[in-house]
Amino acid sequence: MKRLFLALLLTSLAYAQGTQVWQQSTYDDFSKGTSHGVSISSDGTLTPASALKTIFESPSTFIWGLAVDKDSTAYLAAGQPARVYRVTQDGKATVVLAPAELQVQAVVLAPDGALYAATAPDGKIYKITRNSSSPSSATTKNDSKKTSAATTTADATKDTINISNDPNYTSSIFFDPKTKYIWALSIDKDGNLFAATGDQGEIFKINPKGEGSVWFKSDDTHIRSMLLAPDGIVYAGTDSTGLIYRITTGKDGKGEGFVLYSANKKEVTALALNENGTLYAAAVGDKKPTNQLPGFPFPQPASSGAPSALTQNTPIATFSPISQATGSEVYRIPKDGAPERLWSSKDELVYTIFVPNDSFVEIGLGNKGRILSIGGSNSFIEINKVSALQVTGIIGRNILREWVITSNPGKLVESDSISSMSTSYESDVFDAHGFSKWGHLEIRGHNASIATRSGNVENPDRNWSKWESVDLDNEGQIKSPPARFLQWSVGFVSPFVRSEAPVKPEHINSRLESVKVNYLTQNVAPVVEDVVVQTNAKVNSTLSIKPPETVNINLTPAPGAPPAPVIPKFEPPLNAQKERGAVTVRWAAHDDNDDQLIYTVLVRGTDDNRWLPLKDKITDKFVSFDSSTLPDGAYIIRIIASDAPSHTPTDAMTGSHDSALFEIDTTPPRVEALKVESSDSKPNSLHVIFTASDDFSNIQRAEVSIDGGDWQLVEPVGKISDSKKESYDFTLSIAEVKISTTDQTNKPGSSDTNSEHIVIVRVFDRFENMGTAKSKFTKSH
Repeated sequence: MKRLFLALLLTSLAYAQGTQVWQQSTYDDFSKGTSHGVSISSDGTLTPASALKTIFESPSTFIWGLAVDKDSTAYLAAGQPARVYRVTQDGKATVVLAPAELQVQAVVLAPDGALYAATAPDGKIYKITRNSSSPSSATTKNDSKKTSAATTTADATKDTINISNDPNYTSSIFFDPKTKYIWALSIDKDGNLFAATGDQGEIFKINPKGEGSVWFKSDDTHIRSMLLAPDGIVYAGTDSTGLIYRITTGKDGKGEGFVLYSANKKEVTALALNENGTLYAAAVGDKKPTNQLPGFPFPQPASSGAPSALTQNTPIATFSPISQATGSEVYRIPKDGAPERLWSSKDELVYTIFVPNDSFVEIGLGNKGRILSIGGSNSFIEINKVSALQVTGIIGRNILREWVITSNPGKLVESDSISSMSTSYESDVFDAHGFSKWGHLEIRGHNASIATRSGNVENPDRNWSKWESVDLDNEGQIKSPPARFLQWSVGFVSPFVRSEAPVKPEHINSRLESVKVNYLTQNVAPVVEDVVVQTNAKVNSTLSIKPPETVNINLTPAPGAPPAPVIPKFEPPLNAQKERGAVTVRWAAHDDNDDQLIYTVLVRGTDDNRWLPLKDKITDKFVSFDSSTLPDGAYIIRIIASDAPSHTPTDAMTGSHDSALFEIDTTPPRVEALKVESSDSKPNSLHVIFTASDDFSNIQRAEVSIDGGDWQLVEPVGKISDSKKESYDFTLSIAEVKISTTDQTNKPGSSDTNSEHIVIVRVFDRFENMGTAKSKFTKSH
């Protein structure tokens, strides 16, 4: 079919300059959306999935095993509560076993029609048979092991969903391996049963009479998975060291194991074999020591509100069948080739593997309820997503239909690849980070119908616009109203037909590979905030830390490119150095459009009406200047931010913010009327008198030094320095003055009270401006 490709050009120059493109075309893009019967491939293609139909929803939270007889009647191994359910094709279910144990872990059908079920913990194997006589004769009183389904399911009516006990089936304990866990069952053509167990890592072989013994013993704690090949070879996967065994029967009738592969993970959870003898295996969990009990945490019931595992101190966790989310891997082991890793995940767990043909395998995952089809390495398709947390089993009914079992909740689901169904996909919600006008929408794909909706809150359920179809044959103009958020959905216009499993791109009539949304965000003014002025401090722009280049976001991406991400701006700390007479201004600013900003710095005296420019078109969020260029006085700084670099002159906008009032004072105070004389009241003392005055700011402090000695603080008359003019009158003992020179004879600074003395006075205002004066005094003999 001819490929549909819409390349829609925008003609408005202003629109083109500011136009951005939101594009989704990769698996990571599409996996963020919500699928309703739509598959997602690893190369980023959406296709209709097979139809899903729920046949039966169980009262039990977990369904671990599935067996199907020749009449397409399904038997489900379930837990919490432990049951074996018999489900007909029309979804009618009855209980055929309700053991005392907590879980029914596996079921298998024998060639003669008998059903075997394995339980845990304190694992036992039950044999379930259909009565040949009337329901009333189902129970043999003298056989303590045999009971009817009716007597073993006395509490069945307590289930949330009322499912009756089936009087036509009788169950009995067939074999007790005296071990905690029975993880898997397989049966050969002669009716011999193989049971994979935990605690001792053993496989038991039990004949049709119920007589059995250990057939194979591994070095690991658990045989977690097992399958029996048509040629009689048993494949088994362990838990502890993640070994995959190929086991053959030796001359003594016991199993002889050969390690095919040591997985990168600790627990081999699933095995499958194709017709060519290629083995597929899944393993989970990191190989590292743990404090876990034998057996590992399993998914918590959905009703608890969490899809994660139960905690280790929960009793039921000690017999569960899968590790807590520690990632998983899938391997392909050819019959005569080297093992290969096909797929891996850091968080999803593989519960089951199904082989529909020789080229592909399907895996059931948790905890997102996904089914993936895996081809070559790193190539996969999410072929379906069930309404449950875990896909625990897949069995093929025929080439076009499959049985699927799930947990959380426990369901039996039919996957039908030939039935038409309503399929749709909703994208992730897109945030344009501002009120935006939507332009044309472009797609690459076949037979897809697109609709959009928009809103101004992130949640689409909160009063968004209705879905509006996009006419792809008429330029693809989006009809949704301007808003901040947008979402698109796709519906496929033709039914999906799959001729073989899994899906191949060339077999698909409907598909979507890429969606591009053109939009223009309405410009809003930048915001300036927190303007701070620091006097007597300077920042050298050449020494300041520059932000990384990656934060300079260009809002006009190349045609077809996705919009640039919103990256938080890196605001480096300013290293202001103390410097008299310098003033440093710094500020914060942001733009909701994430535009590139430039700044203008203005200054105005509180008594003036005119703003004077200090700096213009700067990109830094700080500036330092010399305050001596301004007269002493009180000032205000205004910062104006402009988004002109990102817009045309007519569309550019500005925002501004003023600082708090600050003062500049660069004029030193004056020392006046300095007078030094002998003290009449104190011998060997000097009496000092002077005044200090400043025209703008208060006097901060005064200090005196005699003969080059240390500076000593002196107090004004009244002791409080709180005015622009202060008077000083004090007496200072000459003998108490500390002299720095060592030779005291006839030198300045000598403590000889009869020598000449020099008195120096310095005063400071509130801005650390300093004024000085000195006086020489000679005492007569």
